[in-house]
Amino acid sequence: MALAYADEKFSAAIRTLAIAPGPIKPRLIEAIAVHLSYIQTERDLPEELRDDYVALLDRVTHEWPTVSNPADGRVQATIGHMTDAEAVEIADEILSFAYRVAEALEDERKPGPSGAG
Repeated sequence: MALAYADEKFSAAIRTLAIAPGPIKPRLIEAIAVHLSYIQTERDLPEELRDDYVALLDRVTHEWPTVSNPADGRVQATIGHMTDAEAVEIADEILSFAYRVAEALEDERKPGPSGAG
């Protein structure tokens, strides 16, 4: 498992959400498309986080691009249909998930039966 990779990607996503210029929706799209979309659920996350991560991705990829905007991906199409309040809710969910990933990584690094090391 490459949990450290997932932690790095979530940290980068949080940084994008926090300091990238502009409105929340483009920052959210960037955080997901540039950082979180590269996390491979089976490889990078412990079993106890996988279903929640898949649910998070489902929330931001359920729309399809329209004929008028075929270059948009599913993330752009989905977030484009959200209100700013919904986008903030997703950003908060990403932040909460990032904490869970960091905690799992910390547990993994602890010596003893639960940690690798």
